[in-house]
Amino acid sequence: MYTSLVLGLLAYADDRSIVDKMSSPRATVPLLSNPGRQISSDAKNQLSWSAFRGAWRESIGDVQTGVTLDQSKHSDFFSTAALAKRVVDKDLKLDAQVTHDFSDQNTKIDASLLTKDGLRISGDIDRNMKVGRVEVSKSLNELPLSRQLGERLTLSPSLEVESREITLEVAQDIGEKNVVVPSATLNSDGSLNRWGVGWMSRLNNGDAIAARLDPRDTKLDVRYDRQCDDGSQWRINANLPSLSSGNVLSDTEWSVTRAWSK
Repeated sequence: MYTSLVLGLLAYADDRSIVDKMSSPRATVPLLSNPGRQISSDAKNQLSWSAFRGAWRESIGDVQTGVTLDQSKHSDFFSTAALAKRVVDKDLKLDAQVTHDFSDQNTKIDASLLTKDGLRISGDIDRNMKVGRVEVSKSLNELPLSRQLGERLTLSPSLEVESREITLEVAQDIGEKNVVVPSATLNSDGSLNRWGVGWMSRLNNGDAIAARLDPRDTKLDVRYDRQCDDGSQWRINANLPSLSSGNVLSDTEWSVTRAWSK
């Protein structure tokens, strides 16, 4: 879950470019929110075929289909294949996705329900009907402090069913171009497991920079997203596993991603 929180800094709308599309639990199902084509590579040591990952999405009627390639997880075929569909009613919007992972032969269903009042309920189950995660998200715009800081305050409590870990993430707008995202995760006995804080800023040229700090492990994630004039997007991501390491630069994990619609 913490990985999704690390990547969830910019997810406060449904119709977003890669500059805004992170793997946030508050976002819609992945296939309906990600760009149509995407390729990325890990660049820590040297480039190799196993370091590349790719994703492809196409519409067939009102159904979205998609596959991913990841040589590090499944070298013989596609890594995953998925189908997704959106159903819109006057009061509700339901997104659902079925994903099959060829590396472990597991099939998962993700669903996200959004009401007209802005309440989102999301979760996932596997092929054995085992629930993995359940989350509720709601924007509160009328709180006095929130209105002084920015337009939107979003609360997102979630539960990892198997481990019974509870996470609360708060996303608060600061002005028009900044978002701060503190979060905390509690163990089943109520003790603090981990906490972190993230920050996102949108630059005047449309680009965005985001960072998230895990104080317990002194871990820092930094990302820069670049929107190009032709509609494509670039992302450079740096994961620093420990700021207390003797050689931070050599331990940093880098990745580069390019995404485009057609």
